[in-house]
Amino acid sequence: MAFSFFKKKNHADRLFINAKLVTEDEELESCTWLAVKDGRIMAIGEEDTWEDLKGKETDIVDLDGKYLSPGLIEAFGDPADAIFSDISLKADPSWDLETLMEHIEVYAEEHKDEGFCFVTGAGMQLFGGPRSRGAAEDQPDDEEDEDLPEEVEEAPEEPEDAAEEASEEAPEAGAEEGSSPAVSFTDALDAACKGLPTVIMFEDGLSLRLSSSAAEMVTTRADEIGARTISPELALDTVVAVDYSSRALPLMSCAMEMAEKGCTAVFGTPSSSFTGKLYKDLVIDQISCGLLKQRYFGSTVFERTVAPSTVMYMMNRARTECTELDGNMLYDTIVLRASSDTSSFRYFKPEYMARILEDAADRGFSARVYALDRQAALSALEIMGDVSSRYKKQSFILFTEEVLTEDEMSGLFTGSVVIYPMPRPEEKTGEDGWLQKTAEAARDCGVRHMVGYLEEGMTADLSVFDEDPRSAASPLKAYMTVLSGEPVYIRGTSSLDEWTDAMKEQLEGFAADFDIPEEEVEE
Repeated sequence: MAFSFFKKKNHADRLFINAKLVTEDEELESCTWLAVKDGRIMAIGEEDTWEDLKGKETDIVDLDGKYLSPGLIEAFGDPADAIFSDISLKADPSWDLETLMEHIEVYAEEHKDEGFCFVTGAGMQLFGGPRSRGAAEDQPDDEEDEDLPEEVEEAPEEPEDAAEEASEEAPEAGAEEGSSPAVSFTDALDAACKGLPTVIMFEDGLSLRLSSSAAEMVTTRADEIGARTISPELALDTVVAVDYSSRALPLMSCAMEMAEKGCTAVFGTPSSSFTGKLYKDLVIDQISCGLLKQRYFGSTVFERTVAPSTVMYMMNRARTECTELDGNMLYDTIVLRASSDTSSFRYFKPEYMARILEDAADRGFSARVYALDRQAALSALEIMGDVSSRYKKQSFILFTEEVLTEDEMSGLFTGSVVIYPMPRPEEKTGEDGWLQKTAEAARDCGVRHMVGYLEEGMTADLSVFDEDPRSAASPLKAYMTVLSGEPVYIRGTSSLDEWTDAMKEQLEGFAADFDIPEEEVEE
């Protein structure tokens, strides 16, 4: 019996035969082969009923009794941070200005040969200006958005030139009322980095400060390309000159590690938009040269309030960039990190969060909210439950360190919201572990329509194991992983050195494109 209708001339591109199918569908338990056509599962059947699908050019893969499963999905990964962990100084948000500059001075001296100094995670209290105030004071909105409640105020105006803003003086460190002004932020930074172009990205992932030498570089670059405004993206791309070819080994090492586990897709929530962008560039290059080993499901992260139109613009732009990539990379998820502390830049008014999640869901985006305290978790759960009741196809996940009680949730409509402990759920084993990496992972990534199941019409992302992954007490080593019907990893045959050399050759001379649309204005 074959679970598909086909004509004899409709030959498969590839046939996986003599397999034991790993599936939730009891009807398929007795099936022994799977056919692939144009990257999708064409048919599944029993015994030797695949003969009619075999053509002159059909590739036959005899699995010799091995277990054929949907490709595993790493739904809570951070590959970008792993691959770019060494390009920046990780600041502690609690550092004061003096401590921050002491660390920058040491780091800049140690990395002066790289030609730049990049600092991430500096505390917003050092940034100064509107974005260091309590978020409740400046919840942005668009002038045309009259349907949003009045208490969500308009965003404060920001300087047109980000380089000028970045080099302006921050609040003086150590200055007391009535005392002489202390050294400015820019002067302190210039002294610490000793002329090395330096960028500080603050903990909201959007705000920057530049040293004088860095600001000069960015201004010059903006003039060269005719940019009317200087965005943080342009500033980072100009100063933080990452050697992409040096990323070949960590990139392909990560790909090999995932392939050995049977993973065919990974979801990413990078700690900063910049490392996310760098990783996206690498994945696009992997795709272009045929070296992709896992699909990448990216996300757009917001740690503070941004005008709704800008949120949607950023998300739609990220999605549009993936249009021609045949599903190999998707950006279909919004991520918020939220606090209930009204003095925190991570505070989102409930009306604002509801608006953003509704707008995102209406455009087909899934949502993840990382709640940093109990009240933020309860507020987000209520909002997400309401939105999820109207958008059934999207995924809504709440992460919280707090254990919410039944009494707390009794009065809330939670809809289809999935609640996980922060930062990620504990990995399960056995059948629960297999479901966690297949059907549940596909749901959590908002790609249930595409992967996670052995069904006709689904994308043919597959994993092959020597043993049944549903009965394994610990994660198994895969024999093969298959992406869109094409084997991309075979144990004992695939070589990390070959992968790395091919990727390095592709990346040599690679440089980021400065595509700054004229209409792009930082909110």
